[in-house]
Amino acid sequence: MKKIKNRTAILFKKKKINLINLELPTPSRNQVLVKNIYSSICGTQMGEWLGKRNNTSMMPNCFGHEGVSKVIKIGKNVKKLKKDNIVCVSWIKKNNKDSGGIKIKNAKKIINVGPVNNFSDYSLISQNRLYKIKKNQAKKKYTLMGCAFLTAFNIFYENKIHKKKNINICIIGLGGLGLTCYYIAKYFGIKNIKCVEINRKKTNYLIRNFAVNKNSFLASDHKTNIRFDYIIDCVATKEVFNKNIDKLKNFGGKYIFLGNPRFKEKIEIDSWDIVLGKNLIGCWNKNEFFQKKFYIFLKYFEKIKFFNNFFQKSYNLKDINKAFNDLYLGRVIRPIIKH
Repeated sequence: MKKIKNRTAILFKKKKINLINLELPTPSRNQVLVKNIYSSICGTQMGEWLGKRNNTSMMPNCFGHEGVSKVIKIGKNVKKLKKDNIVCVSWIKKNNKDSGGIKIKNAKKIINVGPVNNFSDYSLISQNRLYKIKKNQAKKKYTLMGCAFLTAFNIFYENKIHKKKNINICIIGLGGLGLTCYYIAKYFGIKNIKCVEINRKKTNYLIRNFAVNKNSFLASDHKTNIRFDYIIDCVATKEVFNKNIDKLKNFGGKYIFLGNPRFKEKIEIDSWDIVLGKNLIGCWNKNEFFQKKFYIFLKYFEKIKFFNNFFQKSYNLKDINKAFNDLYLGRVIRPIIKH
């Protein structure tokens, strides 16, 4: 097969993405060549774009890990995918058959290409980051199955939150991840949902465009007499944690870090919060592959109709810098790149 030239968004340095023609080799034994259909930008990519993910040593690099693509060619060890399959692109591994990353020389620059990347027309992706879906699921909403929905739903599933109705739950930060949590909680009939979002313009935008109940929002000073069974923190900064840990119930309340903390940032906790049975946990509490979970979660995703209008704005790949900037400024909840 001839090498493919294609437009590729390369992160060269903080807040600088250049679109270049990157020539791709044929897939190695555990790689798959895909044609990208849709990709979306999550908090991890935003952190990379801002240089807050300890990622400067990888620059210049291909990035992106949430999308829908079409299989073009498979490596010789790839067994369960074939040409023209539609796949969901995810950073979450389905098995241990990882291709690893590669380096491609382009105009005297070495470009780092990780095992998953999709801000390009075509991508070489490790077979264990691709989940086969139906052809009629080649829609932009299914990009959420690459990261946001799997991450959010996993905490409901593992903590059995989806089986509990009479609980108080607080979601901090209603970006793409927080909004996904809100929709999941609403679907399961959890009535006592409160949200913390300090950006008033975003709050109004969510009420107007995403059917978020205006009574769900806590006052801007965050004062409340409610003690929550679960606090889902999609911001995950020291400042946010310090403001909200006292709102967690004693004796079994769970504070869940769902967002991406700043690299090497440390938090402090009052030892009495531990004595009184408050639990601080992350969103990934066991090391596992997602081959089975993906399809269990996909069945729930199909039932939650809120996601049909999740993406309010689409961008061409050539406008990816604008997409990142709009997300950074809060003009969109989750931008979609249409390839």
